[in-house]
Amino acid sequence: MIAQPNFYPFEIRTEEMASWDLSAKVFNFFEIIQILDGKGERHFNDIKLPYQSGQTFIYTPQDCRSFTIVEPTRFLFIRFTDVLFANCESADQRERLSAWMKSLEYLFLNHNKAINELVRTSADCNLVQGVMAAIAAEASNPQLHSRSNIQHLLQVLLHIFARNILPDTNPLQPVFKDEPLINRLTGYIRKHIYNADQLRIEDLATFAGLSKNYIGEYFSKRTGVSIRQYILEYRLNLVKIKLQYSDLTVSEIAHELDFSDESHLSNLFKKYFLVSPTAFRKKLTEGQSQQIANLSGKSKFSGLHLTAS
Repeated sequence: MIAQPNFYPFEIRTEEMASWDLSAKVFNFFEIIQILDGKGERHFNDIKLPYQSGQTFIYTPQDCRSFTIVEPTRFLFIRFTDVLFANCESADQRERLSAWMKSLEYLFLNHNKAINELVRTSADCNLVQGVMAAIAAEASNPQLHSRSNIQHLLQVLLHIFARNILPDTNPLQPVFKDEPLINRLTGYIRKHIYNADQLRIEDLATFAGLSKNYIGEYFSKRTGVSIRQYILEYRLNLVKIKLQYSDLTVSEIAHELDFSDESHLSNLFKKYFLVSPTAFRKKLTEGQSQQIANLSGKSKFSGLHLTAS
């Protein structure tokens, strides 16, 4: 398995292929792939699933992917890194970056790639196609504010994916009314992970329609962990993502995720991952620097590049 780095914040390309000549690779960036025409089989992380015209897939960093093409296929590739959303100077930009990060967190922790339909409704399928077409049009003719427009459009796209990956946790929502209770309950926790006041036992019990005395037993029987443990582990995984894909300090991350202070977060993080948050981020930075040092030649994939200015 080959790791293929990418050092441009954004690139887009449409390409028609009769065969997939690239070996399976791990890419250190996000990639959205839309199948414009054709059919075949997609491979990722040792899982194989069919693909067909009209489908859209998203791959996060470290996903290994490739394709077996049965009928000539026209792909639309959109690749981007968090650098595209860097250099936030205004409050509005910082707010947009925060929204972007939360969409990425949803995708990281909730996207089940063994399900072949990323977008679950025909209305959202049409919306995704329109937004991706708008991104392609903006990128094909860069003008003033093109970078900002692409940022906004990508955020819209990620929000659409996120709401399909993590559906509305309202038990009366008709589209998902048959979703098992435990799925709706864990979905409620994920949705409100930044609001500790909504994750109290009495709130969870009210949402689930169970008694305060029984909900803990119900949850642990079906997940293998307690509610408190589930919430803690989910938060710690969010910490890992923020350490890797944001410039927030450990203290800022602790505040955002409702840890009592930086020391509290650091102790828990080290207990679970056997390394401190600071050391974890340092190792990531050193690894990325080493990839850049080892890079030689030009990437075969050289679509439109928008530099981070």
